[in-house]
Amino acid sequence: MLRHQLFARPVLDRNETGGIKVDAERLVMTVQEAWVKLGISRALAYELVRQGRIPSLRLGRRLVVPTRLLMEMVDKAKSCPVA
Repeated sequence: MLRHQLFARPVLDRNETGGIKVDAERLVMTVQEAWVKLGISRALAYELVRQGRIPSLRLGRRLVVPTRLLMEMVDKAKSCPVA
């Protein structure tokens, strides 16, 4: 995969239900793609990023979420019992 393919700003394609399609092979996703994938609001996603509860990287002016770390965070949360 070429460097420009890893960090290119994605074109947000809509699926049949109006949701945003997310490419599972990319190393990073935008915060918008993360909040859609998690099913949370924009404000909550940015608040969780600010708190460090959603992993993120700043690439120049872009704020991105590492796909693998986000999936690991979700898997870890699934294995924890709800109190």
